[in-house]
Amino acid sequence: MPEVLRVENITKEYPGVLALNHVSFEVQAGEVHTLLGENGAGKSTLIKVISGVIAPNQGKIVFQDQEVTFRNPMDASRLGVSTAFQEEALFHELSIYENIYMGQIPSHMGKIKKSKMIETSSDLLEQVGIKGVNPKTLVKDLNIATRQLVQLARAILNEAKVLILDEPATALTPLERENLFRVVEKFKKQGTGIIFVSHHLKEALDISDRITVLKDGKRMITTEAKGVTEKQVVHWMVGKEIGDIYPEKKVNRAEVIYEVNHLSLSPHFKDVRFQLHKGEILGIAGLMGCGKAELAKVLFGHLVADKGSVKINHEEAIIQNQRNAIDNGIFLIPDNRNEALYLSKPICENVSLPAIQNYSKRWKINKKKEHQDVEELAKRLKVKAVSVDYHVDTLSGGNRQKVLIARGIFAGAEIIIFVEPTLGVDVGARSEIYDLIAELSQNGRSVIVISSDVPEIVGLSHRVLVMHQGEIKANLDENEISEQNILNYMVTQSKNSTNEMAV
Repeated sequence: MPEVLRVENITKEYPGVLALNHVSFEVQAGEVHTLLGENGAGKSTLIKVISGVIAPNQGKIVFQDQEVTFRNPMDASRLGVSTAFQEEALFHELSIYENIYMGQIPSHMGKIKKSKMIETSSDLLEQVGIKGVNPKTLVKDLNIATRQLVQLARAILNEAKVLILDEPATALTPLERENLFRVVEKFKKQGTGIIFVSHHLKEALDISDRITVLKDGKRMITTEAKGVTEKQVVHWMVGKEIGDIYPEKKVNRAEVIYEVNHLSLSPHFKDVRFQLHKGEILGIAGLMGCGKAELAKVLFGHLVADKGSVKINHEEAIIQNQRNAIDNGIFLIPDNRNEALYLSKPICENVSLPAIQNYSKRWKINKKKEHQDVEELAKRLKVKAVSVDYHVDTLSGGNRQKVLIARGIFAGAEIIIFVEPTLGVDVGARSEIYDLIAELSQNGRSVIVISSDVPEIVGLSHRVLVMHQGEIKANLDENEISEQNILNYMVTQSKNSTNEMAV
């Protein structure tokens, strides 16, 4: 197959960090070439160079046998290099069709062909598996999975010669993932070169023709995907063998500290009841759209329930906003961590935010003490950064997640809710996050893990609730927790005895 794009000796430096160190990489027409590596290995930096988001300090890009310089993503897109970023690059206040046509709005004699844009956008949405969604819908009203697919629709419109997919399947249901891979296969057959980035090793090996592994900004290996095992990839990625990524479960169920009674929010969920024990890790599993995401928002006060109540330490608590939740010892770490962080602010300010009053005296903040405490916690959580003065936008996804965990600890939270805790996180950082969740539990904090990743729920949870179509369908004790049991309740109407409160 002919080569469609090549980068040679790409080097990219940031203050104190060599993100890419003389990396060379190529993709051929009609192949899927997957980039693998831990968070911070250089994958995101490399695709940002290829897509024109950032300029390298050294090296060159060759596209269809011509050396090119991409000053911005629009340059790359015009030539035929389209990117669907993990941190989706969409305008939330605009409609789907306006986002799809961004930068190439059709017009005739100065008049915009709005009807053509809407009609074509509808066809493109169907091609990526989005059915029954009006192209006039604002992007801010879409879930993460649908936003990812809108980026794919935009790439189809661009008639991409090279398509870069950055963690495109991370937030998708199994059915949406199948639709995505059908689209990828269609691009392959049309001769498009596809650069695929994924943290799911099995998925990556299944879809790839070739893989390249990056480690610490260097290319470790490029090889055919066929015959490669997940164990080999992990060894290339981290330089050592990783056994069971889940920590040993140490169940120490103490007194009930949190009760949810008959909580409902139409049309998302109804009559949700459960209890949470001190030191317990409670998993809540379910397919996308089952109501678990909205439940998390109600528990943290982002949404207000239609009816129902919450008790903390046996006393009724009013949770109508985020401040109420934090004051009652509840902290939420959402699936879209970037929306919860101030990316252009230092790590220190992001972590200390909910407890800044503890460092204030007579309107003056004790910066030295604040910095010292955050630095100590960041070291304990193994946040990989030269200093807590570095901005959060320089961190990998796994380290951003650790910053949010640190913020929850700083807030004094006794109940920490994780939504899709390892979304877009590599196998090494994932193991570290699981260890931190177990540590929170062992230190007496109570944890709720809300996830679509069934192995994650099984590996972490002391007890599991399964949601289906807005209701809790199962309450599984530790000896009942298995992938098969959870999947059965996730996809069927069957229901075990949950008439009593899930305790």
